[in-house]
Amino acid sequence: MTLHQIPNTIKTDSFWMPFTANRQFKKAPRLFSSAEGMHYTTVDGRKVIDGSAGLWCVNAGHGRRQIAAAVERQLMTLDFAPSFQMGHPLAFDFAERLAEIAPKGLDRIFFTNSGSESVDTALKIALAYHRANGQATRTRLIGRERGYHGVGFGGTSVGGMLNRRGFSEACGRLIEREAKAGRPVTVMIFDIDHFKSINDRFGHPAGDEMLKLFSTVVVNNLRITDMSGRIGGEEFAALLPCSLEEGVLVAERVREAFETSGVVVDEGPVDTTVSIGVAGGPAGTELEVLLASADTALYQAKRSGRNRVEAAEELPLSLENWRRQSAARLGVSQARPVTA
Repeated sequence: MTLHQIPNTIKTDSFWMPFTANRQFKKAPRLFSSAEGMHYTTVDGRKVIDGSAGLWCVNAGHGRRQIAAAVERQLMTLDFAPSFQMGHPLAFDFAERLAEIAPKGLDRIFFTNSGSESVDTALKIALAYHRANGQATRTRLIGRERGYHGVGFGGTSVGGMLNRRGFSEACGRLIEREAKAGRPVTVMIFDIDHFKSINDRFGHPAGDEMLKLFSTVVVNNLRITDMSGRIGGEEFAALLPCSLEEGVLVAERVREAFETSGVVVDEGPVDTTVSIGVAGGPAGTELEVLLASADTALYQAKRSGRNRVEAAEELPLSLENWRRQSAARLGVSQARPVTA
């Protein structure tokens, strides 16, 4: 069902949805109108099992009268009380009840509003703890590589991005899994425009911050199932289990998000643009083949003025020819290896 089939047509321009290809979604939106028990109901009357509740929250079921009644009672009694220098009895009572069932030693409760906020808060508490114990130099945070830790800056930075070897290995597994299901995959290569000039003008620390910023932009605009990694210098790559057309939409989203980052230093605003090459292939296409094709498209994006997305027209017939052509373009005797 499209928006035009919904009574009182809904306007979708103002709502920017997270982790969603917004333009593609709004062409044929999937909308829920109600929920009860373990099911959602779509605007056209279909029942959909709420399979995401276990990921995002404890699923007590939708439309529970006891829960709704308890929420209504509290809203009518006290809908909000500030927690800065003030409080209310139920917050302390709830914290005590949580502490009683928590493991020994974990008896201090700090309430947050979401998983993303919880992760960022935990990181801040950890840093503050070590500062209070005279260990202010302990600032390195370690997280599971490619793990999802929320959408806050802290969470995305701890998740980090795969290095070249890790990216290659993870992509191999993803390609194999998608091949069994007969699904296509798409690769994109990102190259930050004029990165050397950023290092030259503002110094290498500024360049490092630019790389971190771009890494965050990529992670925030990809899905959890997508793979991304830094494959060398200012070059990054991503593998998506989707068609070439969908991959181009994602690449445009990354390009736009980076361009509008709004980085400003003492000397003024800094241009943040990226050129992107995209290549897709049928189920089982090897990573090396996709990277070769995406690299050719990236070169075309650079030649066409930068800050653009170019899609490869076809996969390379010969990887050896591609390596020689790449080497000639770069002015070196041998092109960089594709695998770590």
